[in-house]
Amino acid sequence: MNDAPNQTLPMLLFTGFLGAGKTTCLNSFLEYFAVRTERIAVLINEFGSEGVDARLLVPGSHSIYEVNRGSIFCVCVRDDFIGALQAIATAEPRFDLVLVEASGVAQTRNLNLYLREYPLSGRVRAARNYCLVDALSYHKVHATLPAAREQVEEADVIILSKTGLADPETILRQESLVRELNASAPLIRWAGGPIAVDHIMPESGALSRTAREDLCLAPPPNFRSLTIPLSNMLDPDRLREFLTSLSDDFYRVKGIVRLPSGPFLVERTLDGWSVHPLRAFNGDTEGFLVFIAKTIDETSIHKALEICFL
Repeated sequence: MNDAPNQTLPMLLFTGFLGAGKTTCLNSFLEYFAVRTERIAVLINEFGSEGVDARLLVPGSHSIYEVNRGSIFCVCVRDDFIGALQAIATAEPRFDLVLVEASGVAQTRNLNLYLREYPLSGRVRAARNYCLVDALSYHKVHATLPAAREQVEEADVIILSKTGLADPETILRQESLVRELNASAPLIRWAGGPIAVDHIMPESGALSRTAREDLCLAPPPNFRSLTIPLSNMLDPDRLREFLTSLSDDFYRVKGIVRLPSGPFLVERTLDGWSVHPLRAFNGDTEGFLVFIAKTIDETSIHKALEICFL
């Protein structure tokens, strides 16, 4: 992927609805490129005001940039995204590659337009657009959420994730939905673990499909975001009851919480919830939870979390 000095910086874009496994996939790419590429930049975009995914990247020499508070393909944070890409493209010494993880609610049709206009024109090129599709729950968002469909439509490669957890009938159902939207992109089943990155790398620098360019001028519909700082320690059983009580209107809950046994990463998606120990954590940093949902009753969420406090 190394370019000559007079060529543009190649960019790999990772999209996929909330909880599809983008960060895990991105880590496979980082491990692959760590021994093949000298300088890598990673740009992480999250819809909430507090970022989680950047803390979950594998250790390495790569440089991390973050753009939060909205989708990088919406005008709400467009300038932040373009500014971050410009900083990456003009950095010295020069980066060889940039990996971009878009928010799970990103509508990606503005990408080509951004890259053709000042100040990115001639500096950054989209080499490949990878879309992660959740084999367990994609059917729950396919019919109602434009972003979930558009990400598949714009993809150059589709990675059907969590196939190791889904039954064959469910997998075929998701693949059928995907093929209705995008019949030409290679479709890879991914059960988990390392991805064979060398099998899905682009052979040339151009996108294989033509992206639409009708500008996204408003925030993604049907989404609300709420970030709640958590300085208190939480009771694990009460937290579990709270997370399992949330309706499917909550597309994603993600954050860092303090439990009696230490700091943990909490994730709740449409197909379940999980809590994982988090080793790399600044003890002086407060915990937090980010909620993304159709509608959010902030008062009720605060009251429910208060019951979880120790």
